[in-house]
Amino acid sequence: MTKKWIGLYGILCITLLFLVSCAASVPGSGEITAADLPNNQTAAEVPQPAVTEKPALTATPAGLDLNMLHAVPTTYDYLVANPDEFIQSPDPITERAAFDKWFMEMLVPALGPVADRPLNMYTYGAGDSITGFDVCNKYGTELSFEGELTFFYFVYSGAIYPVLCFNGDLSIRPGVTDFTYCPILMVGPMGQDSYFSQLDKISDPDMFFSEMYIYADLSPRPDVHWSETVVNMVKSIGVYDDGNNHIRFGPGMIVMCSRITHRCD
Repeated sequence: MTKKWIGLYGILCITLLFLVSCAASVPGSGEITAADLPNNQTAAEVPQPAVTEKPALTATPAGLDLNMLHAVPTTYDYLVANPDEFIQSPDPITERAAFDKWFMEMLVPALGPVADRPLNMYTYGAGDSITGFDVCNKYGTELSFEGELTFFYFVYSGAIYPVLCFNGDLSIRPGVTDFTYCPILMVGPMGQDSYFSQLDKISDPDMFFSEMYIYADLSPRPDVHWSETVVNMVKSIGVYDDGNNHIRFGPGMIVMCSRITHRCD
């Protein structure tokens, strides 16, 4: 993929109420073809590895195990093979009340006050988009995530859904964490579900951060062939109520680009 791809795929940031938002190649833009999908798949559902449902991990009275919370699997396959090494939350779709309780009483205290959260990424553009929330890097930069990231997963309909959280700043307050973004790494470039391979690129030193999307409303993009699972999950979670703790959570994707080929996935 050429540098022209990066320009098409994202990183056009516009000012919105003093926030900078990204205008990038969102799912359905037509700039990603079936040839860009794993094994030349179409926008149909990607096969999901079967896993065994197990109860959510129980936190100690002191809270979550921070070593486990900051452990990020190197690949999705490793997560599936070794789920006990990572934090599992209740399912936000079928166990919403339990998830909300876990989110507020376990995750929020573990993250701490927003002003004290160490910055993981200089998110030059950040703001609300027509479909939810998005952030991007500064055009021409090739930054990787810094410091400790936060990671957990949940099991829904027999599949493991990974959630990666990172702290980002705003261009009007550079270098200071303003929000923690927690996309469920599941939405593919054609609107398909189970695009879990994006997790594999987070720790790859040959990849750099391009942009991130969290979807809360798909109605503005009827042109995209969203999968049924994506539609149902977005409707169920919507704009998640984080209790004014500066956390964005929901179905989404993180786009990483190769430093070598400049291809973005």
